[in-house]
Amino acid sequence: MEQSDFTIEGTNNLADNSSFSSAYKITSGRAISASDEGTNNVVIESTLASQNSLSVGSTFVLKDSNSKTYQMKVVGIYTTTTGSTENSISYMNTIYTALSVANAMKATTGVISSATYSLENPATADTFVTKANKLVNNSNFEVSKNDQAYQNVKSSLNNVAGFAKNIVLLVAIAGAIILALIVMLMVRERRFEIGVLMSLGETKAKIVAQFFTELIMIMIVSVGIASAAGNVVGNVVGQQLLKQETTQTTNTANNFAGGQNNTNGAPSNERGNGGGFMGRAGNAIGFGQTRSETKALEKLNIKTSANEIALLLGIAILITLVAVGLASIGILRLNPKQVLTN
Repeated sequence: MEQSDFTIEGTNNLADNSSFSSAYKITSGRAISASDEGTNNVVIESTLASQNSLSVGSTFVLKDSNSKTYQMKVVGIYTTTTGSTENSISYMNTIYTALSVANAMKATTGVISSATYSLENPATADTFVTKANKLVNNSNFEVSKNDQAYQNVKSSLNNVAGFAKNIVLLVAIAGAIILALIVMLMVRERRFEIGVLMSLGETKAKIVAQFFTELIMIMIVSVGIASAAGNVVGNVVGQQLLKQETTQTTNTANNFAGGQNNTNGAPSNERGNGGGFMGRAGNAIGFGQTRSETKALEKLNIKTSANEIALLLGIAILITLVAVGLASIGILRLNPKQVLTN
């Protein structure tokens, strides 16, 4: 069998193809979408385009294994984002088209070799698989889920979330202790004021409330500053927490890949082009998951909402109450004479 020059990958939504978006990006034009079904629109690689003087809007002719010709129109140009030269000829000669074109070249109109569906909500995967299998009327096909990439991301986020909760707890406890010590020092310096107020008939509850009000005013300003700086600081800290998790997950994936049969760069001996969501040879590392998809989440985009600010305000009020309560113990057990004498 003669080796083919190009690999045709059919898709109805290239932008949502995780295998494509994780390693490549559109640099000119647009991606293949459902509106391209029935057309000969294609997305090609930038090196292939430059070497053949092609740009968005250009046309060229492809010939399949049956010597049938197709006039293709370039609607988008993509390039790699990984910086890797692994299997470079393979990805440079990969052309993305609508499913109708790939199936026509494979002479299986209306039938695909394989399909990948991307779900927005991983929780619906089991329901989708159950319903999809009921619709399959071919014993050669079976729908299954592969959520390894999602589980990698989920694992990293769970680890970061657990560590973040411990940090919040430690900061809350330390904050209450430090603030209580500061208030105690403040109370010690204001003993004369406290004694005078108590001798004039002010209740201990009102004096404690005064301290609480003073701290609340400072707390409101502090919460405002924290809310404004939360996104910036949160993203910096979150990125540092993710760095170790990402490195560990990526190393695990690479070690697993190294244990598989090494087929990177192996040429395809089939002349003609497959339809459906066909994968590039040598990129699979097990369970249908590409190397890029096994990476954990590498970037967080932290945004503080009204609920988080309300929670922060509640924690700050609680810390203030505890601090004032501990510092006020010395006031509540003394009478005005004892305060002034001391």
